[in-house]
Amino acid sequence: MIRYLQKQKLYIMKIRFAFLFAAMLVLSACHNHEDSAIMKEAKTVHESMIKLQSQLEGAIGAKTAQIEQKLNAKLVEGDSLAAEQLQNLNEQLDRWHTSLHQWEEDMVEIPGHAHTHAEGEEHDHGSHAATLEGLSDEDILAIQKELSTKLDSIKAGLDQIEIGD
Repeated sequence: MIRYLQKQKLYIMKIRFAFLFAAMLVLSACHNHEDSAIMKEAKTVHESMIKLQSQLEGAIGAKTAQIEQKLNAKLVEGDSLAAEQLQNLNEQLDRWHTSLHQWEEDMVEIPGHAHTHAEGEEHDHGSHAATLEGLSDEDILAIQKELSTKLDSIKAGLDQIEIGD
């Protein structure tokens, strides 16, 4: 009977050891590795795009409000030429806003990169995150730079919309 209990105790110790060993393997597999310089650059580009996108949304909102206010004033004054010009500016602004929304749809998240959105700002990253899985750091950086170039183009277009007095 004593021998049986000793074997049971040894068996339980072996199971505990195996469980502990497996837990250590799992934990070491989950350990975050240091990002390469290229991946750090990709994340920096990504974060700057998110910031610029937010600024552009704000600028579009402000310009839209300004145009609508001036448009209403010109309509009240009966200045149809100025109202037409403002309406053209509003249409240009709408096109750039549409371009910005398309850019947002094309935006690709970097795998494992967490960031926060402003309060009330929601964005679905579900389908985007998987898109870059398995790509090299160089490919991820190239994609982020291409998206950044497109966003800079949208900014340049919006900057050219001058409402005037």
